[in-house]
Amino acid sequence: MIKIFGSIALDSCAAFVGSVILNPQTGFVLGFIGHLISAFLAGFPLTLPVHIVVGLCMGICSFVFGLVRGRSDSIFNFLFASLLAYIINVPFSLLIITMFLGWSVWAFFVPLSIATLVNLLIAEIVIRFFNKGANNGKV
Repeated sequence: MIKIFGSIALDSCAAFVGSVILNPQTGFVLGFIGHLISAFLAGFPLTLPVHIVVGLCMGICSFVFGLVRGRSDSIFNFLFASLLAYIINVPFSLLIITMFLGWSVWAFFVPLSIATLVNLLIAEIVIRFFNKGANNGKV
C-alpha cells in the first residue's frame, strides 16, 4: 500500500500475482477490491463513483494479465501480458476517467505509469519465486 500519488499506489501487485497463481477471475476480484481499499485509505480523492470505475478497470487489467501470462515462465508471455496490462491500466483507464473528470486526469499519466510498471515487475518476481517453489515441491 505504498502511495505514489493520491490513490496511485504499489497495491495491484497482489492482483497480478493472484491472477496467475490462482486464476484470472480471482485476479479480477483482487484488482477491483484492492483498488477500492487503496482509494478508501486515500479518502477517495476522485470520488467513490470514479473509483468504482477505476476498480473495474483494474479488475479487467488483472484478469487480462493472468489470462495472457498464464503459468508459463516464458519471458514472451510476461512481456506481452505486461504490455496489455499497461495499456489497460494507464491510457485506457485514463481515457475512461476523462469522461468523468476531464482532461486534467492525464496529469496522472507518469505516476500511474511508474506504479503500474513497478507493480508488474514485483508481481513477476513473486510469481517466479512461487513457480520455482512449486517445481521443487516447496510452496
